[in-house]
Amino acid sequence: MYCRNKIIILLFFVCCGFFSTAQTSDSAYQKGVQQQSDYMQQPVTRSSFDKKEWNDLKKKLKIKEYEPKKKKKESKKKDWNLNISPTLSLIIKWTLFALLIGALLFLVLRVLGINPFNRKRDKNKINISLEELEEHLDTASIDPHLYAAIKAKDYKLAIRLYYLMIIQKLALKEKIIWKKYKTNKHYLNELRNKDEYPTLKKLTLLYEKCWFGEKDITEEDYNSIQPDFINFLQNIK
Repeated sequence: MYCRNKIIILLFFVCCGFFSTAQTSDSAYQKGVQQQSDYMQQPVTRSSFDKKEWNDLKKKLKIKEYEPKKKKKESKKKDWNLNISPTLSLIIKWTLFALLIGALLFLVLRVLGINPFNRKRDKNKINISLEELEEHLDTASIDPHLYAAIKAKDYKLAIRLYYLMIIQKLALKEKIIWKKYKTNKHYLNELRNKDEYPTLKKLTLLYEKCWFGEKDITEEDYNSIQPDFINFLQNIK
């Protein structure tokens, strides 16, 4: 019985303490709310900022100020847009078109084996008028022109000059009578009953085939027929 009463008394004191603590906590909470409400209702006062004090505090606490990184200056892009007039644009377009056509033409010539920029043969061409030589065949000097033709590899002209030398020598030896209006057939008729006729007929056919033919005379062709002309010239007496 005594123990039971003791437990009841202890529970009573515990409940009293609990209610007392709860009341105290509730009172403290209400007080805090009231203080916050009073603070919010107070007017805001502007205070001065002591920069020197702030700098001293930064040094003491070793505070580093954040400095924003400087943005790199973007390089100005060059404006390459050119204001070209329609007339100039048309000229440029046609110039490029002409260059393209020229390049294609040059390529075709090269494929065909023709070099339009090779002036070597042009420089070696003989400044000669065959009509002048034939008109003054009785006094003309053919040797320099023949040498120039061979040097320039103009074998067709060389064969013609060899034939003119034969006509010239036959006239000098009085085998024929040279006249500028006469043809090769005339000279053959004058030699018909002479020893030189068969050879001259053969050389005349060779010459006419070389000179009037469309085929170019190669160096090999020239070397094969040149001795016949030289031998005939040397045997004219």
